[in-house]
Amino acid sequence: MIPSEVSGLRATDIHHIDPRGMGGSKTKDYIENLIALTRDEHDKAESGKISKEQIKEYHTVFINYFRLNKRPYMNGVALMKLQNPKLYLHYLTMKFDE
Repeated sequence: MIPSEVSGLRATDIHHIDPRGMGGSKTKDYIENLIALTRDEHDKAESGKISKEQIKEYHTVFINYFRLNKRPYMNGVALMKLQNPKLYLHYLTMKFDE
């Protein structure tokens, strides 16, 4: 399972933080620009209900935590909760309004 970087639920979509634009440019297909989301979160990101700034912050926290812990197969949110409860609490405060 690949977790959503927003909720930790099963991700179904990959979202480009900086849009690829028309024409299918491959220059935006790098890990720092891609975030795993659920379908609902992806719709909210596309509509602006989750701002680009929030998406970038979620992704930065998530990617940095994975890089520090080097556990690519464990849900980063669950790992964060177990190993660094303070960071996990900060992560929870970043949640967007439903």
